[in-house]
Amino acid sequence: MPNTTTHGANPVVTNESGTQKLASAEGLGSITMCGCGTLSLNVQAMSLRLDAESFAQLLMMCSDAMYVLEALAKRKAGEMPASSLVH
Repeated sequence: MPNTTTHGANPVVTNESGTQKLASAEGLGSITMCGCGTLSLNVQAMSLRLDAESFAQLLMMCSDAMYVLEALAKRKAGEMPASSLVH
């Protein structure tokens, strides 16, 4: 039987093999961590395995991309001049 603890809004579930489910989003995927510390990002049909440092870098890269997307959306809506976008 899986062991479940709660962290924030998501319960952390550990199965018999030691794999922990860290987060999930219905219809999108999940993030798990195996006993050796490897993180698995499962998004629909894609699975990506990363060490903790690479996972942190991926999160920063995604955060940077989201910032640019929000800036582009504001620019398109006429809320900011094009010169405020930085690459």
